[in-house]
Amino acid sequence: MTDPESAPAGTESAPAGTESAPAGTESAPAGTAPANEAERPPRLFIERLGLAAVALFVGGLFTLMAGAAWVGEEGFLAVMAGLGGVMTFWAGFSTLRRG
Repeated sequence: MTDPESAPAGTESAPAGTESAPAGTESAPAGTAPANEAERPPRLFIERLGLAAVALFVGGLFTLMAGAAWVGEEGFLAVMAGLGGVMTFWAGFSTLRRG
């Protein structure tokens, strides 16, 4: 923590927890969608296809890790990697479906 008296001139620091964001950059509370969410146009098909391809690749890596962990008798790691693969494949599929 810096001493307020030793700070250079013109750089007064606000008390902890009272910092404010620059005008127009306030963010919505966690768990709420921004106001312009409904106005957002759907993604282009080529963009959705690219995102799904990335999800397919990463899901494949998770699946390989699950298989390697199972062969190495690491059951917990195999289950966790398998679930990661399933969730990644699901996200890729929903990216294609959602539009």
